[in-house]
Amino acid sequence: MLIWLVAQLLTLLRTGAIVFDDFLAYWTVGRLQLTGRNPYDPELVLVVQQAVGHESNSPLMVWYPPWALAFVLPLGAVDYPLGRLLWLGLQFGTILGAVALAWRYFGGRASDFWQALVITASFVPALFVLKYGQIGPLLLLGLVAFLWFERKQQWWQAGASTLLIAVKPHLLPLFWVALFLWSVDRRKWQLLVGTASALVIATLLVLPFNFQVLSQYLDTAVSYPPYFWVPPNAGRLLRLLFAEDRIWLQFVPTLIGLGGLLWYWRHQRSGWDWSEQLPILILGSLCIAPYGWPFDHVILLPFVLQAALSLRTFVSRFAVILTVGGYFVVDALALLTNVLHFSDSLPIFQYFLAIGLAPLWLLAYFGWHRVWST
Repeated sequence: MLIWLVAQLLTLLRTGAIVFDDFLAYWTVGRLQLTGRNPYDPELVLVVQQAVGHESNSPLMVWYPPWALAFVLPLGAVDYPLGRLLWLGLQFGTILGAVALAWRYFGGRASDFWQALVITASFVPALFVLKYGQIGPLLLLGLVAFLWFERKQQWWQAGASTLLIAVKPHLLPLFWVALFLWSVDRRKWQLLVGTASALVIATLLVLPFNFQVLSQYLDTAVSYPPYFWVPPNAGRLLRLLFAEDRIWLQFVPTLIGLGGLLWYWRHQRSGWDWSEQLPILILGSLCIAPYGWPFDHVILLPFVLQAALSLRTFVSRFAVILTVGGYFVVDALALLTNVLHFSDSLPIFQYFLAIGLAPLWLLAYFGWHRVWST
Protein backbone atom coordinates (compact mmCIF):
# COMPACT_ATOMS: atom_id res chain seq x y z
CA MET A 1 0.00 0.00 0.00
CA LEU A 2 2.82 2.40 0.89
CA ILE A 3 4.56 1.82 -2.45
CA TRP A 4 1.30 2.43 -4.30
CA LEU A 5 0.64 5.59 -2.28
CA VAL A 6 4.07 7.00 -3.14
CA ALA A 7 3.44 6.21 -6.82
CA GLN A 8 0.10 8.04 -6.67
CA LEU A 9 1.71 11.06 -5.03
CA LEU A 10 4.40 11.22 -7.71
CA THR A 11 1.74 10.98 -10.42
CA LEU A 12 -0.28 13.79 -8.88
CA LEU A 13 2.77 16.02 -8.46
CA ARG A 14 3.93 15.69 -12.06
CA THR A 15 3.07 18.70 -14.18
CA GLY A 16 -0.18 18.18 -16.01
CA ALA A 17 -0.81 14.75 -14.53
CA ILE A 18 -4.49 14.67 -13.55
CA VAL A 19 -6.16 11.54 -12.24
CA PHE A 20 -9.92 11.41 -12.76
CA ASP A 21 -11.76 9.10 -10.38
CA ASP A 22 -14.64 9.30 -7.91
CA PHE A 23 -13.03 12.28 -6.22
CA LEU A 24 -13.90 14.28 -9.33
CA ALA A 25 -17.56 14.02 -8.31
CA TYR A 26 -16.77 15.17 -4.75
CA TRP A 27 -14.66 18.08 -5.93
CA THR A 28 -17.34 19.12 -8.43
CA VAL A 29 -20.16 19.28 -5.87
CA GLY A 30 -17.88 21.19 -3.52
CA ARG A 31 -17.03 23.72 -6.24
CA LEU A 32 -20.67 24.14 -7.30
CA GLN A 33 -21.95 24.52 -3.73
CA LEU A 34 -19.27 27.09 -2.88
CA THR A 35 -20.27 29.19 -5.87
CA GLY A 36 -23.99 29.00 -5.06
CA ARG A 37 -24.93 26.66 -7.90
CA ASN A 38 -26.88 23.41 -7.85
CA PRO A 39 -24.42 20.60 -6.98
CA TYR A 40 -26.94 17.98 -8.07
CA ASP A 41 -27.63 19.38 -11.56
CA PRO A 42 -26.21 16.90 -14.13
CA GLU A 43 -25.66 19.60 -16.75
CA LEU A 44 -23.75 21.90 -14.40
CA VAL A 45 -21.74 18.96 -13.07
CA LEU A 46 -20.73 17.99 -16.61
CA VAL A 47 -19.68 21.55 -17.51
CA VAL A 48 -17.42 21.85 -14.45
CA GLN A 49 -15.88 18.41 -14.99
CA GLN A 50 -15.17 18.97 -18.66
CA ALA A 51 -13.59 22.32 -17.81
CA VAL A 52 -10.83 20.52 -15.89
CA GLY A 53 -10.20 18.05 -18.71
CA HIS A 54 -12.61 15.19 -18.07
CA GLU A 55 -13.47 13.91 -21.56
CA SER A 56 -16.60 11.90 -20.81
CA ASN A 57 -19.98 13.15 -21.99
CA SER A 58 -21.65 11.67 -18.91
CA PRO A 59 -21.42 13.55 -15.61
CA LEU A 60 -19.92 11.82 -12.61
CA MET A 61 -22.65 12.50 -10.08
CA VAL A 62 -23.00 12.45 -6.30
CA TRP A 63 -26.34 11.47 -4.78
CA TYR A 64 -25.18 11.87 -1.19
CA PRO A 65 -27.45 13.97 1.08
CA PRO A 66 -26.56 17.64 1.71
CA TRP A 67 -24.90 17.02 5.09
CA ALA A 68 -22.26 14.95 3.26
CA LEU A 69 -21.20 18.05 1.31
CA ALA A 70 -19.71 19.48 4.51
CA PHE A 71 -16.79 17.06 4.16
CA VAL A 72 -15.92 17.98 0.56
CA LEU A 73 -16.88 21.65 0.56
CA PRO A 74 -13.37 22.96 1.44
CA LEU A 75 -11.79 20.95 -1.37
CA GLY A 76 -13.91 22.80 -3.92
CA ALA A 77 -12.01 25.97 -3.03
CA VAL A 78 -8.74 24.68 -4.55
CA ASP A 79 -7.80 23.52 -8.03
CA TYR A 80 -8.59 19.91 -8.87
CA PRO A 81 -5.01 18.49 -8.84
CA LEU A 82 -4.27 20.02 -5.43
CA GLY A 83 -7.65 18.92 -4.13
CA ARG A 84 -6.97 15.34 -5.26
CA LEU A 85 -3.62 15.40 -3.49
CA LEU A 86 -5.16 16.72 -0.28
CA TRP A 87 -7.97 14.18 -0.50
CA LEU A 88 -5.50 11.31 -0.84
CA GLY A 89 -3.69 12.50 2.27
CA LEU A 90 -7.00 12.82 4.12
CA GLN A 91 -8.02 9.31 3.07
CA PHE A 92 -4.74 7.83 4.20
CA GLY A 93 -4.76 9.68 7.51
CA THR A 94 -8.38 8.71 8.19
CA ILE A 95 -7.66 5.03 7.59
CA LEU A 96 -4.63 5.15 9.89
CA GLY A 97 -6.64 6.93 12.58
CA ALA A 98 -9.46 4.39 12.37
CA VAL A 99 -6.99 1.49 12.47
CA ALA A 100 -5.23 2.91 15.53
CA LEU A 101 -8.54 3.39 17.36
CA ALA A 102 -9.81 -0.08 16.39
CA TRP A 103 -6.53 -1.68 17.48
CA ARG A 104 -6.92 -0.14 20.94
CA TYR A 105 -10.62 -0.99 21.09
CA PHE A 106 -10.03 -4.69 20.47
CA GLY A 107 -7.14 -4.87 22.95
CA GLY A 108 -4.10 -4.62 20.71
CA ARG A 109 -0.84 -3.53 22.34
CA ALA A 110 0.79 -0.31 21.20
CA SER A 111 4.08 -2.16 20.71
CA ASP A 112 2.34 -4.47 18.23
CA PHE A 113 0.72 -1.73 16.18
CA TRP A 114 3.04 -2.55 13.30
CA GLN A 115 1.01 -5.73 12.91
CA ALA A 116 -2.12 -3.64 12.39
CA LEU A 117 -0.30 -1.68 9.68
CA VAL A 118 0.75 -4.89 7.92
CA ILE A 119 -2.82 -6.19 8.02
CA THR A 120 -4.13 -2.87 6.69
CA ALA A 121 -1.61 -2.92 3.85
CA SER A 122 -2.76 -6.43 2.91
CA PHE A 123 -6.46 -5.55 2.98
CA VAL A 124 -7.43 -5.06 -0.66
CA PRO A 125 -10.53 -2.86 -0.13
CA ALA A 126 -8.34 -0.35 1.75
CA LEU A 127 -6.01 -0.11 -1.23
CA PHE A 128 -8.75 0.33 -3.79
CA VAL A 129 -10.70 2.87 -1.79
CA LEU A 130 -7.55 4.99 -2.11
CA LYS A 131 -7.19 4.19 -5.79
CA TYR A 132 -10.73 5.30 -6.65
CA GLY A 133 -10.67 8.35 -4.38
CA GLN A 134 -13.71 7.04 -2.54
CA ILE A 135 -15.21 8.47 0.64
CA GLY A 136 -15.33 5.11 2.42
CA PRO A 137 -12.60 5.94 5.00
CA LEU A 138 -15.00 8.41 6.62
CA LEU A 139 -17.54 5.62 7.17
CA LEU A 140 -14.77 3.42 8.53
CA LEU A 141 -13.79 6.05 11.09
CA GLY A 142 -17.42 6.68 11.99
CA LEU A 143 -18.06 3.01 12.76
CA VAL A 144 -14.97 2.68 14.95
CA ALA A 145 -15.76 5.94 16.74
CA PHE A 146 -19.31 4.73 17.38
CA LEU A 147 -18.00 1.53 19.00
CA TRP A 148 -15.48 3.52 21.05
CA PHE A 149 -17.98 5.99 22.47
CA GLU A 150 -20.67 3.34 22.96
CA ARG A 151 -18.32 1.32 25.17
CA LYS A 152 -17.55 4.45 27.20
CA GLN A 153 -21.30 5.16 27.40
CA GLN A 154 -20.78 8.62 25.93
CA TRP A 155 -24.08 8.55 24.12
CA TRP A 156 -24.14 11.98 22.51
CA GLN A 157 -20.66 11.44 21.04
CA ALA A 158 -21.65 7.97 19.84
CA GLY A 159 -24.64 9.46 18.05
CA ALA A 160 -22.62 12.33 16.60
CA SER A 161 -20.07 9.89 15.18
CA THR A 162 -22.80 8.35 13.02
CA LEU A 163 -22.68 11.52 10.92
CA LEU A 164 -19.67 9.98 9.19
CA ILE A 165 -21.66 6.81 8.51
CA ALA A 166 -24.59 8.88 7.19
CA VAL A 167 -22.44 10.14 4.31
CA LYS A 168 -23.65 6.96 2.57
CA PRO A 169 -26.89 6.20 4.42
CA HIS A 170 -27.99 3.65 1.82
CA LEU A 171 -25.00 1.39 2.46
CA LEU A 172 -25.89 0.18 5.98
CA PRO A 173 -29.69 -0.08 6.24
CA LEU A 174 -29.55 -2.80 8.92
CA PHE A 175 -27.33 -0.64 11.13
CA TRP A 176 -29.69 2.34 11.04
CA VAL A 177 -32.77 0.33 11.91
CA ALA A 178 -30.96 -1.58 14.67
CA LEU A 179 -29.58 1.68 16.06
CA PHE A 180 -33.06 3.16 16.29
CA LEU A 181 -34.58 0.02 17.83
CA TRP A 182 -31.79 -0.29 20.40
CA SER A 183 -31.86 3.40 21.33
CA VAL A 184 -35.62 3.34 21.91
CA ASP A 185 -35.51 0.00 23.74
CA ARG A 186 -32.69 1.18 26.05
CA ARG A 187 -34.03 4.74 26.19
CA LYS A 188 -30.73 6.17 24.98
CA TRP A 189 -32.30 9.39 23.79
CA GLN A 190 -28.95 11.21 23.95
CA LEU A 191 -27.66 8.96 21.20
CA LEU A 192 -30.53 9.81 18.88
CA VAL A 193 -30.15 13.50 19.75
CA GLY A 194 -26.44 13.25 18.96
CA THR A 195 -27.19 11.79 15.54
CA ALA A 196 -29.85 14.37 14.74
CA SER A 197 -27.72 17.26 16.02
CA ALA A 198 -24.72 16.25 13.94
CA LEU A 199 -26.84 15.93 10.78
CA VAL A 200 -28.43 19.34 11.35
CA ILE A 201 -25.11 21.07 12.11
CA ALA A 202 -23.43 19.58 9.03
CA THR A 203 -26.36 20.66 6.86
CA LEU A 204 -26.31 24.18 8.31
CA LEU A 205 -22.62 24.46 7.43
CA VAL A 206 -23.37 24.13 3.71
CA LEU A 207 -26.62 26.11 3.56
CA PRO A 208 -25.12 29.65 3.55
CA PHE A 209 -23.52 28.99 0.17
CA ASN A 210 -26.74 27.71 -1.42
CA PHE A 211 -29.99 27.85 0.54
CA GLN A 212 -31.81 25.72 -2.03
CA VAL A 213 -29.53 22.69 -1.72
CA LEU A 214 -32.11 20.63 0.20
CA SER A 215 -34.83 21.05 -2.42
CA GLN A 216 -32.25 20.54 -5.18
CA TYR A 217 -31.20 17.25 -3.63
CA LEU A 218 -34.79 16.02 -3.35
CA ASP A 219 -35.59 17.13 -6.89
CA THR A 220 -32.59 15.28 -8.33
CA ALA A 221 -33.34 12.17 -6.27
CA VAL A 222 -36.78 12.06 -7.92
CA SER A 223 -36.02 13.27 -11.44
CA TYR A 224 -32.51 11.87 -11.98
CA PRO A 225 -32.05 8.82 -9.70
CA PRO A 226 -29.05 6.51 -10.19
CA TYR A 227 -31.09 3.73 -11.75
CA PHE A 228 -28.61 3.38 -14.60
CA TRP A 229 -25.85 2.27 -12.24
CA VAL A 230 -24.76 -1.35 -12.47
CA PRO A 231 -23.60 -2.12 -8.93
CA PRO A 232 -22.62 -5.75 -8.36
CA ASN A 233 -25.28 -6.62 -5.82
CA ALA A 234 -28.36 -8.80 -5.42
CA GLY A 235 -30.88 -6.08 -6.28
CA ARG A 236 -29.26 -5.24 -9.59
CA LEU A 237 -29.00 -8.94 -10.37
CA LEU A 238 -32.77 -9.29 -9.94
CA ARG A 239 -33.30 -6.49 -12.46
CA LEU A 240 -30.95 -8.13 -14.94
CA LEU A 241 -32.65 -11.50 -14.54
CA PHE A 242 -36.29 -10.39 -14.65
CA ALA A 243 -36.87 -6.85 -15.92
CA GLU A 244 -34.42 -3.99 -16.25
CA ASP A 245 -37.14 -1.35 -16.06
CA ARG A 246 -38.63 -2.67 -12.80
CA ILE A 247 -36.74 -0.39 -10.47
CA TRP A 248 -38.43 -1.78 -7.37
CA LEU A 249 -36.52 -5.04 -7.79
CA GLN A 250 -33.39 -3.15 -6.76
CA PHE A 251 -34.82 -2.81 -3.25
CA VAL A 252 -36.30 -6.29 -2.76
CA PRO A 253 -33.19 -7.72 -1.02
CA THR A 254 -33.14 -4.68 1.27
CA LEU A 255 -36.76 -5.22 2.30
CA ILE A 256 -36.14 -8.91 2.90
CA GLY A 257 -33.07 -8.06 4.96
CA LEU A 258 -34.98 -5.56 7.08
CA GLY A 259 -37.67 -8.16 7.71
CA GLY A 260 -34.99 -10.60 8.82
CA LEU A 261 -33.52 -7.95 11.10
CA LEU A 262 -36.82 -7.55 12.94
CA TRP A 263 -36.86 -11.30 13.60
CA TYR A 264 -33.19 -11.22 14.64
CA TRP A 265 -33.74 -8.25 16.95
CA ARG A 266 -36.61 -10.02 18.68
CA HIS A 267 -34.31 -12.90 19.62
CA GLN A 268 -31.16 -10.89 20.41
CA ARG A 269 -32.41 -7.66 22.00
CA SER A 270 -31.97 -8.70 25.64
CA GLY A 271 -28.26 -9.47 25.32
CA TRP A 272 -27.40 -7.01 22.56
CA ASP A 273 -23.68 -6.22 22.46
CA TRP A 274 -22.61 -3.75 19.79
CA SER A 275 -19.08 -5.15 19.56
CA GLU A 276 -20.59 -8.51 18.56
CA GLN A 277 -23.60 -7.33 16.58
CA LEU A 278 -22.07 -4.51 14.52
CA PRO A 279 -19.97 -6.75 12.23
CA ILE A 280 -23.06 -8.88 11.54
CA LEU A 281 -25.12 -5.79 10.73
CA ILE A 282 -22.41 -4.43 8.44
CA LEU A 283 -21.87 -7.69 6.60
CA GLY A 284 -25.60 -8.25 6.26
CA SER A 285 -26.08 -4.71 4.97
CA LEU A 286 -23.38 -5.15 2.35
CA CYS A 287 -25.27 -8.21 1.11
CA ILE A 288 -28.65 -6.50 0.76
CA ALA A 289 -27.91 -2.77 0.21
CA PRO A 290 -29.55 -1.35 -2.94
CA TYR A 291 -26.27 0.26 -4.00
CA GLY A 292 -22.73 -0.71 -3.11
CA TRP A 293 -19.36 -1.63 -4.59
CA PRO A 294 -16.46 -3.87 -3.53
CA PHE A 295 -14.36 -0.89 -2.39
CA ASP A 296 -17.08 -0.15 0.19
CA HIS A 297 -15.83 -3.25 2.02
CA VAL A 298 -13.10 -1.11 3.56
CA ILE A 299 -15.51 -0.70 6.50
CA LEU A 300 -14.81 -4.35 7.39
CA LEU A 301 -11.21 -3.56 8.32
CA PRO A 302 -11.80 -3.25 12.12
CA PHE A 303 -13.18 -6.77 12.26
CA VAL A 304 -10.26 -8.13 10.28
CA LEU A 305 -8.07 -6.62 13.01
CA GLN A 306 -10.31 -8.20 15.64
CA ALA A 307 -9.92 -11.61 14.02
CA ALA A 308 -6.15 -11.16 13.81
CA LEU A 309 -5.90 -10.33 17.51
CA SER A 310 -7.97 -13.39 18.40
CA LEU A 311 -5.38 -15.69 16.83
CA ARG A 312 -3.31 -15.36 20.00
CA THR A 313 -5.98 -17.26 21.93
CA PHE A 314 -6.27 -20.12 19.44
CA VAL A 315 -4.85 -23.40 20.71
CA SER A 316 -5.30 -25.34 17.50
CA ARG A 317 -2.81 -24.69 14.73
CA PHE A 318 -5.47 -25.82 12.27
CA ALA A 319 -7.78 -23.05 13.49
CA VAL A 320 -5.06 -20.48 12.88
CA ILE A 321 -4.35 -21.81 9.39
CA LEU A 322 -8.07 -21.91 8.60
CA THR A 323 -8.61 -18.32 9.74
CA VAL A 324 -5.58 -16.88 7.97
CA GLY A 325 -6.17 -18.95 4.85
CA GLY A 326 -9.82 -17.95 4.68
CA TYR A 327 -8.88 -14.29 4.95
CA PHE A 328 -6.33 -14.42 2.15
CA VAL A 329 -8.65 -16.38 -0.15
CA VAL A 330 -11.45 -13.83 0.16
CA ASP A 331 -8.94 -10.97 -0.01
CA ALA A 332 -7.49 -12.42 -3.21
CA LEU A 333 -10.97 -12.62 -4.71
CA ALA A 334 -11.48 -8.98 -3.74
CA LEU A 335 -8.28 -8.16 -5.60
CA LEU A 336 -9.55 -10.03 -8.64
CA THR A 337 -12.83 -8.11 -8.71
CA ASN A 338 -10.95 -4.81 -8.68
CA VAL A 339 -8.18 -5.70 -11.12
CA LEU A 340 -10.58 -6.98 -13.76
CA HIS A 341 -12.84 -4.47 -15.46
CA PHE A 342 -16.21 -4.85 -17.13
CA SER A 343 -14.59 -4.15 -20.49
CA ASP A 344 -12.23 -7.11 -20.14
CA SER A 345 -12.81 -10.59 -21.49
CA LEU A 346 -14.54 -11.94 -18.37
CA PRO A 347 -17.09 -9.29 -17.37
CA ILE A 348 -19.74 -11.85 -16.36
CA PHE A 349 -17.24 -13.71 -14.19
CA GLN A 350 -16.19 -10.49 -12.49
CA TYR A 351 -19.77 -9.39 -11.98
CA PHE A 352 -20.89 -12.58 -10.28
CA LEU A 353 -17.68 -12.73 -8.27
CA ALA A 354 -18.27 -9.19 -7.03
CA ILE A 355 -21.87 -10.05 -6.11
CA GLY A 356 -20.64 -13.01 -4.07
CA LEU A 357 -17.89 -11.07 -2.32
CA ALA A 358 -19.99 -9.70 0.55
CA PRO A 359 -21.59 -13.10 1.28
CA LEU A 360 -18.10 -14.61 1.25
CA TRP A 361 -16.91 -12.09 3.85
CA LEU A 362 -20.01 -12.95 5.88
CA LEU A 363 -19.28 -16.68 5.71
CA ALA A 364 -15.64 -16.06 6.60
CA TYR A 365 -16.70 -14.02 9.62
CA PHE A 366 -19.11 -16.68 10.88
CA GLY A 367 -16.46 -19.34 10.31
CA TRP A 368 -13.93 -17.37 12.34
CA HIS A 369 -16.48 -16.62 15.07
CA ARG A 370 -17.38 -20.30 15.37
CA VAL A 371 -13.73 -21.29 15.72
CA TRP A 372 -13.02 -18.43 18.13
CA SER A 373 -16.03 -19.12 20.38
CA THR A 374 -15.05 -22.77 20.75
